[in-house]
Amino acid sequence: MTRILIDTSVYVDWFRSRRHEEIIAGHRGPPALSAVVAMELLTGERKRNRIEAWAAKYQSSGRLLVPGWEVWRLAGRVLRRLCEHGTGGQALTNDVLIAMTGRRAGMKVFTANGRDFTRIAAVEPFDLEIVT
Repeated sequence: MTRILIDTSVYVDWFRSRRHEEIIAGHRGPPALSAVVAMELLTGERKRNRIEAWAAKYQSSGRLLVPGWEVWRLAGRVLRRLCEHGTGGQALTNDVLIAMTGRRAGMKVFTANGRDFTRIAAVEPFDLEIVT
């Protein structure tokens, strides 16, 4: 079964209205958590201790993915190419990091943000599934 990486947009839908339950529960593959996604969720959370405790479970189980140098290097190249094509820039940094983390780890990335992730995949292909 394919391991999966879930974008912030899917988690936000799940936290707000329990959408995408089958993805969150691991029915589409064992989920990992990107440190970038955890950071974005911490940024928007009102009760800081919930997300930190939840992310700590991923960390202790070895399923928290922190981008290493190869991901950062690849993300820089992708961002440069997006800027050259006039299809994105620094505003896509977090999404590019998430996408390239999934690519480097050989995971399918699930997102509800099809617009941005499709642009990224056009520059540097990765296994992507857009959910609605």
